[in-house]
Formats: sequence, structure tokens, C-alpha cells
Amino acid sequence: MTLTQFCYLMPLMQAQDEEAEAEMCLICLETRPPPIRLGCACRGSSGMAHVGCMIENAVRQRPTRGAIVWSRCQTCHQRYTKEMLTALAHEWYSQVREQQSDSEEKLLATCHLQECLRVDGRSGESSVRLCELLDVANLGPRMSGSLASKGSESERAVSLEPRTLNKRESY
Repeated sequence: MTLTQFCYLMPLMQAQDEEAEAEMCLICLETRPPPIRLGCACRGSSGMAHVGCMIENAVRQRPTRGAIVWSRCQTCHQRYTKEMLTALAHEWYSQVREQQSDSEEKLLATCHLQECLRVDGRSGESSVRLCELLDVANLGPRMSGSLASKGSESERAVSLEPRTLNKRESY
């Protein structure tokens, strides 16, 4: 290979290396299946992980870091977004759903999942979680019934949004 060919090919090889590195899971360092973006401020391979790896990591770190493991990056301290945040919220909720309905962790997990679903545009599922929260707060029979009796799913979502914001502000 001549020096000219090497100089021409070197940037292409570096670009391939960077691309391959960017698609590597932060935790297991595997590339298959392709990891997804965390959505936090981390970039390159530091910003990619498999959902399963993140769940295992959160379960391991939960006793020392607390509930924050389900929503914030331990490196940059930014909130996860989109797919990763919603997947972690589902897992956290599934781990605590058998606890008593008024347990603090179950309330936090339910509220977190409800907000993730609402932001994700899944208002029907979000409404179900909100009704669970209202039942625990002893508002359920009055509010749940009135929400269920409203028209379409989009109407229920619109009527729920102010209540969701008030819930979030109280935390």
C-alpha cells in the first residue's frame, strides 16, 4: 500500500472504528443486539446500552443509589429519555406492583411510569396508571368514575393532563 492510499483510507477506517464503537453497549460491551441510546448527555459508546443490561445494572445499584437508578444516568446525572426511560419505568413498576398500594416505592414507580407513558403519547395506558394513583389517594371512586365516563381516550388524556402536572409539582 502506498502512502497516498494509506492517507486516503485512514480516515475511512477511523470512521468505521468510531461507528462500531458508538454501537457498543456501555455495560456488556457487546454490539448484538444493537443497543439503544440512553438519551442522557453521554455520547458515543457511553450513551448506548441494552435495556436488559440497564435493568440488571439498576437492580444491582438500587440499594446504594436509590430510586434514581430508574431515571438518571450515574455518569452525567441527566435524565434518560424516550425508549430507555420508558423501558426502565415499566421494569421498576413490574418489580413493585405486588407491594401494598400505599407503599412509597410503588407510588413513585407508578407515578414515574404514568409520566413516561404520557410523554410517550400513550395516554390510554397513562390514564390507567393515573387512576391507580387516584385510588390510593382516596380520590379514585369519584375521579376514576368521572374519567371513565368521559368520551374518547383523547378527551380523557386532556382532562388528565392538569392533574398529572399537579402531581409532578408536589414531588
